[in-house]
Amino acid sequence: MRKEIYDEMVADPQAVRDNQWPHTVGLLRAARQAFCQTALATMSYRKEVLHVLRALDLESSLDAVLTREDVQQPKPDPEIYLLASRKLNVPPSECLVVEDSPNGVRAGVAAGMNVVALATPFTAAGLHSSNPLEHAWVVHDPEKLVEVVQERIAEHDRSAHS
Repeated sequence: MRKEIYDEMVADPQAVRDNQWPHTVGLLRAARQAFCQTALATMSYRKEVLHVLRALDLESSLDAVLTREDVQQPKPDPEIYLLASRKLNVPPSECLVVEDSPNGVRAGVAAGMNVVALATPFTAAGLHSSNPLEHAWVVHDPEKLVEVVQERIAEHDRSAHS
């Protein structure tokens, strides 16, 4: 039933565009403008993912798109993030993961990556109760996403490259 509701919601490309998260999409576009490599690592099915990416005109903004068909183990196993790291030819310790789910955060942390969590009304409690990440890297206000990502990158640069 839940899948049927989701399928109905995203069937219309305009509905997808009307409900996009502008801060997340803006962050992706800013990363591309800064010549960063980008990947999407999701437990959704490829057909659904490509439909959404095309509706948002984001397919060309990604260097890699990894879906549940590409891995054996779902998140919180780090397999999908480690695969993204290999496809981008970037060490895991130099990757940044932006996640909205507790399992995704756990997967990014387990992969040895820098993680920022974007809490949603559905995931905020789980992100805090499971403590997979320092509170400073959990964003509750989407308007602060870029600022927290910049802080996370600066913190990584100070600790890993000093």
